[in-house]
Amino acid sequence: MQKLDARLVDLAVALLVGGGAFLLIVGWRVLDVSNILWLALGEDGFSHYIGWEFFRRSPWTWPPGLNPAYGLEFSSAIVFSDSVPLLPLLLKAFSPLMPPVVQYTGWWILACFLLQAWFASRLAGLFSRDLLVKLALATLLVFAPPMLWRLSVHFSLIPHWIVLAAIYLYFAPPSRWRGAHWIVLLGLTALIHTYIFAMCLPIWLASLLRRALRREPIVPHWLIEIVAVFAVAALLLALGGFFPLRGDMLGGGYGYFRLNLLSFVNPDGGLLQFEGGGDIPLRWPWSALLPTLPHAAGDYEGFNYAGLGSLVALALAFPLLFTERRYYVGHQIWPLIIACL
Repeated sequence: MQKLDARLVDLAVALLVGGGAFLLIVGWRVLDVSNILWLALGEDGFSHYIGWEFFRRSPWTWPPGLNPAYGLEFSSAIVFSDSVPLLPLLLKAFSPLMPPVVQYTGWWILACFLLQAWFASRLAGLFSRDLLVKLALATLLVFAPPMLWRLSVHFSLIPHWIVLAAIYLYFAPPSRWRGAHWIVLLGLTALIHTYIFAMCLPIWLASLLRRALRREPIVPHWLIEIVAVFAVAALLLALGGFFPLRGDMLGGGYGYFRLNLLSFVNPDGGLLQFEGGGDIPLRWPWSALLPTLPHAAGDYEGFNYAGLGSLVALALAFPLLFTERRYYVGHQIWPLIIACL
């Protein structure tokens, strides 16, 4: 009953915080599957939709993720249009039953908001039974600027709940199904976005190390788990059409779109585009209190401003590393810290 009550509390937090934030920030109109006007406001968002439309109208191929009509003279795959390939692969079979114009992005965004609050509450529940703590962490992470910034351009990069799920599995109590949980999470993540897959891999490896240090049973054997994770991910990426494209078609922007080391404290989310040919860059401040800091063109892709609330929370928590050591000694936090760095 206690577990049931905890899950009901987490569900209520997800609906209240995640659902409320979605309605406040995004709005219910995006849930109309025939409404694509909001997707047409930006080039990137519309390319996500166009990739899906080409894919659903193309004949089935092998591998099934190929999108032969998308990409003039080159062909492509559903993985490379940022269309959250997991969903098109599941929905294509039902395309003949769908209306001529249909988008799933609005429901995907809603799911991301709900899951962000859900896993934040689950994560807080590992350390506290206080409902206010769950609400506070869920609110802090649902309104995290790095997630909300991507509502403007990259809908496939909104699922930060996957990273929270990985951190949750890192700290979760021992379970004989832990290896299976990691295989499923990383496999599905490979078909959501390979960037997030790459972020979660170090957390999983840190989890393996933590389980070994704590002498927890690793079921299946750690070597089998490693082979299974990479084999399942490679198989799903192959089905999604990740491998047929040439390498020189995939390296554009590397070194230009990047993370500035000041991005954690820099509230400027601007793209440094110049308005009307002038020499004043467009700013997009995400703080009413902290000043925006200079950054180079291309750094906007690494926008990672934590938010003043998170920065204050971190500053207040830092002394606890020394004064409250008795509460976290034995949790083996250092492998996760290394993974994050």
